[in-house]
Amino acid sequence: MQKSNLVVFNQQTVTLCHQNKTTLVEKLSFYLNYLTAGILLLIILGALPQGLYFMWKKNPSRPLAHFIYGLLLLSSSFVLMDRFIQFTRLNFWHKELLFFPTNVSFLIGPFVFFFVKSQLYPQFKFQRADIKHFILPITQIIVLALIALTSAETKENLLSYFFSPATGNFERGVFAIHCTTYLYFAYRFVKHARAKAEKTMTTQNTKSITSALRYQFLIVGWLKRCYKVLITWFGIHAAFIVTDYFSYKLFDVNLQTKTLFSALYELSFAAFVAWLMLNGLFILRRNL
Repeated sequence: MQKSNLVVFNQQTVTLCHQNKTTLVEKLSFYLNYLTAGILLLIILGALPQGLYFMWKKNPSRPLAHFIYGLLLLSSSFVLMDRFIQFTRLNFWHKELLFFPTNVSFLIGPFVFFFVKSQLYPQFKFQRADIKHFILPITQIIVLALIALTSAETKENLLSYFFSPATGNFERGVFAIHCTTYLYFAYRFVKHARAKAEKTMTTQNTKSITSALRYQFLIVGWLKRCYKVLITWFGIHAAFIVTDYFSYKLFDVNLQTKTLFSALYELSFAAFVAWLMLNGLFILRRNL
């Protein structure tokens, strides 16, 4: 009899410990979700007005570079806003937000590339041939806008396709490849300009080095440091995208349902946008 009571007591203890552990995990998940959502929202509220400011108050010596950087900040903050809506499940509570065309991710790569080009070469102007860089982003926006205008029933039918782990991650995978390609070629521009500036500085004596050359050397040095960090942050985010995709394809595990992974996934892109925002402050402070 005593042994039977002891077994029941032990079972109840194990069950109680398991319930306490589950409650603790749920609490931690709850706080992590709110903390992540708060960080995303804070960065969005910082990047949006800064992007508008860049487009409004342009540097007279590099007006196009400032305008493009404003567009880069706006497009990045719109993508982060789309991530915020999905992370907080606002689009499931408010169906009008489903497929709202805030996901302009394919604009980020071209804007990064053309910002570098216009910053290094102030005389740069867009040519007709440059339109090809915006075919994919414009297509993305048109498709999302057309779906957003459809009925609520049509949107509901498309939910399982666009928000499935396989399809959603495939779209983000294309975005990762697309943006990484533009970051790579932008960085090559910066490396080439840095090598050219260093060669000019070493071949000339100290007296013949003009203030314009020093200014150009400062810009190139800053761009190189800036893009090293950008590539690092985006590389981390791309690693999350690849891991998420293959974990579902190979092991049928949806990592987006895991609180910690989902939070780090979104925060990795938020760090990318935050770095753009911090560099925006540097540009304004140094009048680059």
